[in-house]
Amino acid sequence: MTRFMLMLGVLCAPLLSLPAFGQTDFSNIVGHEKKPHKDTVLTTKPLPPAEAKRLEGKLHQIRDLLLATSALKSLHGYDWETFTTVKNHEDPARPVIASVTYIPFAYFKDPHSGKPISSEEGPPFSIHINDPEAILGQGAFNVDREARFVAEPPSSGQMSGFPVFTAQFVVMSKRGQPVFTPISQERFLTRLIEKSRKELDDINARFKGVKEDPAVTKREIESRQAALKSARAEQEQRWTTMQPKWPDRVAAERAKFDAKEKKALEEIEELKTSSPRQRFLKPVETRQKALEAELAGLSPAERAAPAYIPHGGSANKDRASGLAPPGATDGTRIVTINPALFDPKKPKSAIQLIILGTTMYSPRLFDEVQNQLDKTALMKLIE
Repeated sequence: MTRFMLMLGVLCAPLLSLPAFGQTDFSNIVGHEKKPHKDTVLTTKPLPPAEAKRLEGKLHQIRDLLLATSALKSLHGYDWETFTTVKNHEDPARPVIASVTYIPFAYFKDPHSGKPISSEEGPPFSIHINDPEAILGQGAFNVDREARFVAEPPSSGQMSGFPVFTAQFVVMSKRGQPVFTPISQERFLTRLIEKSRKELDDINARFKGVKEDPAVTKREIESRQAALKSARAEQEQRWTTMQPKWPDRVAAERAKFDAKEKKALEEIEELKTSSPRQRFLKPVETRQKALEAELAGLSPAERAAPAYIPHGGSANKDRASGLAPPGATDGTRIVTINPALFDPKKPKSAIQLIILGTTMYSPRLFDEVQNQLDKTALMKLIE
């Protein structure tokens, strides 16, 4: 049961870190070979029987190719386990997604009996089917989850002619479609404006029917005025003591305090002349107008150009959107999964994309596995 729960944990968090395992080397434990286990198949909303059988056969071929690598065939002192998963994608137009996962469990000496026993955890290595989101890991769609916008994962070269993304994800397909397509500045700004309008609607809905009490506002104003007066008196007393010895420091502190006090007084004036609803709406309305002006100010070429997150990741303060300056290409593109990645005419059970998963949790073993996998045989399974 413990190992089954671990298996489910890997399913829910395929990038689970197991630092304890990282301290283990892959040395032999004499007399204890790895034990082959029957593959476990987990399915959610399975396919019709004929399609399910067809796909399961291909998944078992992938499993056999995985187990045939010399790195795993020569791995001793380890128990191990494999399992496959099949489930529907949330987009009904997409083929089913699946995975084949291998986990080694190192043997260690029982501190009580002194006998070698198998551990209950180990680093997973998965081969992902029709699942480009696997490349994104837990940070999937970190720019806009609802719109499925993400900062483009860095490319790290090729393996056997196939593109490799950060964390050593190797992407294999026959159609040669790119995994990600860029989001244009126009599309990104339009999305931000759409979200801003929705936020305005939500604020108006929350305040609908809410009665405003002038007495509450009056108490808030008086409280803030009293706090400012008290803070000013306290600082003046402190500065009087400091002035003879540190006049420059007093001048610098006074300038900062004056600026903060000025802003606080402006906020108090705003409390006197506006309602709570207006104050909530103001920053959203201001940003929306700025976004609309930004979009209107772009040339046709700039509208069609890819949207970039500025180099370093910090928002560009000169643009309401936070994007890099128009024409900049030294940041990170905002992308989404390529809508043309899969052929909708093929059966839902068709394998159209194979991704050799990350090796980061045990590079000494799984880098070898990735290199040794029979890519020609895997390509024959792709339709």
